[in-house]
Formats: sequence, C-alpha cells, structure tokens
Amino acid sequence: LSKFTGRLAYEYDEGNDVLTLPERLKEIQEDFRDTELPKSRIEFENRAALIQYLNDLNEFIAIKVRFSEKYGDQMPSN
Repeated sequence: LSKFTGRLAYEYDEGNDVLTLPERLKEIQEDFRDTELPKSRIEFENRAALIQYLNDLNEFIAIKVRFSEKYGDQMPSN
C-alpha cells in the first residue's frame, strides 16, 4: 500500500490519465481480502483504517479517470 501511494504521487499529474492505477488498486484490495483476519481489536482497527484509506484512494482515482475521460483531449500531454 505504501509503494502504491508513492506510485500514485509520482504518476498523478494533470496530463496523466492514471488508467494503470485502478487495476493495481484492485489487486491490493484482493490481497487484503485474502489475508488472515485480525486477532485483536487493535489489528481490527488498523485494518479498518487501511481499508478506508483504500476506499478513499479508489474514489480519488475514479474521479481522476472521469476527469480524464471528459477533458483528456484538453489536457497537456507529458
């Protein structure tokens, strides 16, 4: 998740449509689903916070994708 966040920060700019990021984010979400369930309240709360962060990233990227689809021809290319 940390590497993905770094990649998002690096790739996210006005001229990039970020179309490669939703698929990677989906893979990360699937990895979370496949991990062992939390064994303590602290682990549960930490996992819940990370999942909420993933959901927020997903929405953030979806907004960028929609923006790119609507205004992509008007954006400067890199």
